[in-house]
Amino acid sequence: MACSYRHTVRRMVDDTLRLCGDFRGSGKDGRVWTWAEVRDAVRETVVDFARDSWVLKDFAVIPLMDGVGEYDLPSDCTAVIGWMLNGITGGTLLFPTALSVMDYGGITRSSSGSPGYVYRDSLPYNTFGVTPIPGSDGSTWDGGDDEVLVASVEDEDGELLPYESEDALVGIDGGGFVLSGSGAVVSEVRSLYGNVLLVYVRDPEFPVSPDGYIDDSIPYRVHKDVKYGAAAKLLGFGDVYHSVKAEYFGTKWQGVVANARVSAERRGNVLEVMPV
Repeated sequence: MACSYRHTVRRMVDDTLRLCGDFRGSGKDGRVWTWAEVRDAVRETVVDFARDSWVLKDFAVIPLMDGVGEYDLPSDCTAVIGWMLNGITGGTLLFPTALSVMDYGGITRSSSGSPGYVYRDSLPYNTFGVTPIPGSDGSTWDGGDDEVLVASVEDEDGELLPYESEDALVGIDGGGFVLSGSGAVVSEVRSLYGNVLLVYVRDPEFPVSPDGYIDDSIPYRVHKDVKYGAAAKLLGFGDVYHSVKAEYFGTKWQGVVANARVSAERRGNVLEVMPV
């Protein structure tokens, strides 16, 4: 038996049409929308909800490369929440900046070293840049080998770094290494320059079939309210009467988004102190 809170796309479209006063498709309030137009409004509302509420928060590790200052974002990234530079000694925040700020502060993008800033302006929408430009490759090893020994590690220059702790090193994927034995060397770990750990909002899944369901990670309780966001989009352009309705529905929808954002932030992490 299907969950009563879970709505198909068809039901969301029908509910939106009723809310707009066009439930017969004849433009009761003087406006007529095609089914496809309403479906597009529903999809845009779902995408906006994911971006603004952070409920589809995800993580990605982007290995840095020696001499490379620009990198691609994950293909499903719809919004960035925060950035961190991961290294053997821990993580440090990458501070978002703009080229104008860098130019004003005398920060050069051609310098080499450990990245401290990240920027996106003047770049394609799916790309970001770091500065200074990494002076070493970041390791792509994820720490998945159960036989790894972690008494000491090597840096990118092959120098041994002693590791004396009761805690396991943390792999790039967030999992811990298995401690066993002593005196052995881990030769392939994250370099001191490390990698970029990205926290982002992924693009929500949206079905092709009208009888399918939106992304399963979006709370079912939100399904019944998508009609408010979609109706606000459809009614937002028109006469005063439609504008008043659009403002009313939009306010209701923003309340839904705000409540979801609060819940998502409670599941947050340290990277969210630097939203982008």
